[in-house]
Amino acid sequence: MSDLVKQEQAIALTMVQQRVSWLAAVRIYKHLSRADAAKMLNITPELLARMEKKNK
Repeated sequence: MSDLVKQEQAIALTMVQQRVSWLAAVRIYKHLSRADAAKMLNITPELLARMEKKNK
C-alpha cells in the first residue's frame, strides 16, 4: 500500500474518532471554504454551519 493511501486512511480514521461531520470532512478534503461549499449547495453559510454542528 502506498504512503499516500496510508496517510488518507489515517486522516479518515482521525476524522471519525474526532466526530468530524461528513460536510466538514468534504470541505477539508476539497479545500473549500464554508462560503464556497454553501454557494455550491445553494444554501447560506450559516445554514451550512448549523448542518455541520448538527451532524457532529
